Amino acid sequence: MKDFVDTARAANPNVEIVLANVPHRTTLGDANPHLPQRTTDYNKALAEAIPTWDTDDSPVVLADLDDALTSSLTTSSVMNDVSSSSQEASRSVASWRARATTAGSEGRSQVAT
Repeated sequence: MKDFVDTARAANPNVEIVLANVPHRTTLGDANPHLPQRTTDYNKALAEAIPTWDTDDSPVVLADLDDALTSSLTTSSVMNDVSSSSQEASRSVASWRARATTAGSEGRSQVAT
């Protein structure tokens, strides 16, 4: 995933990135008995890594789809939870924009919108 972030930033140093974790799925039985733990491990590693990839010029935020999908009981509540995660990510990016624009008025480059 870090390669993805680096590649995106090589194309646009000011790219805003929202990365989603992996939702847990129903068991695959004997087909892949380690999948639930692998998913948990990946999601934990992603959540720990994202703050280290976040920069003032190119924010990276986590959309927690796993929590949104596994804690919901109905399709409508799933969509509300996913929407909430997206809105939270949007607020994070908006906050970054506000900080960057303020920094721009203090002599640094302003954010292109």
